[in-house]
Amino acid sequence: FAGCLLIMAALLLRWYSSGRPPWAALYETMALLALITMVAASYLHRKGEEPLVYFPLAGLSVILLAFSILAWEDNPPLPPVLQSGWLIIHVPVVITAYGLFAVSFVSAAALVYLKIKKRGDGCSIARLDTISYAAAAVGFVLLVAGIAMGAVWAKAAWGAYWSWDPKET
Repeated sequence: FAGCLLIMAALLLRWYSSGRPPWAALYETMALLALITMVAASYLHRKGEEPLVYFPLAGLSVILLAFSILAWEDNPPLPPVLQSGWLIIHVPVVITAYGLFAVSFVSAAALVYLKIKKRGDGCSIARLDTISYAAAAVGFVLLVAGIAMGAVWAKAAWGAYWSWDPKET
């Protein structure tokens, strides 16, 4: 929980110091993804779920934070193409989808582990299945919405909805 607050504080300070949303640079997007996975880990811990779910998510958050620190830039200038209202919503929606896919993967992997090792009761297996399915379903909806928003933004910025750029593809 303290980690969530510290990441949130760092992102808010970045927003204040740069004067723009803190998810335009690699450092910022990795910190945002770390925040989302850490919030999920904290929530699952609080709900009393299997440690096989929230420990890997917390570990992933630490790895993402380490990566974001390595990608640190001191308030890089925002390219003109990113100076759009779409930046405020498109990036967090897509990063949230990625975080939910991480939750889905980790809970599905925990489920498979418990089934192979013949551990866990039917109730814990069913809960892990529900978590995995719900996270994947919501993540899919958010990713579709994020891709649609990105296409509209691309049309406004570059004149085409899709240009087969590696990041788009």
